[in-house]
Amino acid sequence: GMYSLAVRVAGGTDARLKITIGESVLECDVKADCAEGEIVNLSLGRIFLSGGVQSMKVEVVRGNADILSFESFENAGDPGKADLSDFVKESGSVETQSGELIVSGGAEPAAALWGNAGVCDFKAEITFRCEISDNSELGIMIRANHYSWFSAQPVQSWRGYYLSLGNKLVTLSRYDYGEEVMAAARSDALADGNTHVVAITAKNNKITVALDGETLLEATDNCAFLSGRLGIYALSGKIYVQNVIYEVI
Repeated sequence: GMYSLAVRVAGGTDARLKITIGESVLECDVKADCAEGEIVNLSLGRIFLSGGVQSMKVEVVRGNADILSFESFENAGDPGKADLSDFVKESGSVETQSGELIVSGGAEPAAALWGNAGVCDFKAEITFRCEISDNSELGIMIRANHYSWFSAQPVQSWRGYYLSLGNKLVTLSRYDYGEEVMAAARSDALADGNTHVVAITAKNNKITVALDGETLLEATDNCAFLSGRLGIYALSGKIYVQNVIYEVI
């Protein structure tokens, strides 16, 4: 099947690698944009592997590579693209109506996901409007993995990143059954009830978010979660999604 490969390297790494696993070959560039002595997680690309035990050979074709470890993620195959209709309901109130996907918070948190759990890098564009108030809790899940929910469990029930959409503030957080805010920006645009477009790019250890064509947030995470799906989440409030364009990069 198709796998994503990732690597943990030290600052100063700038190289081209040739990775051979069985009969499959992946050539990729790896550059650590961090200080000497720091460690960073980076994605390398996707490779198709046949079944059975296979050996792995890594050659540094060019440059210098200070490699600590490799990691692979299964379920990284097609579809390389997805649209609004390709969602998978995970929990709560998720329904289609008049061409919109409506994700509604309530007694049970609502979540819909797109893509494959093993994908590392992707870009997505979501066209939506929302009903939010000061007490709303809704947003977009990025590289979401291990989603689960039951009544006695905390609401932070996945591992990945979460773009929280508020009526005055938009925040990007790292989630691992707990929350760490990475970046925040003031915006009152979402409270107007009109349609907006959010564009998200997850590449290596960097996440970039644009709202209505303007860059809103950027954040890097040296200990990045490098695989997972795109999702819409609502604990309270509603998101009406008109379109989703998702593409593996």
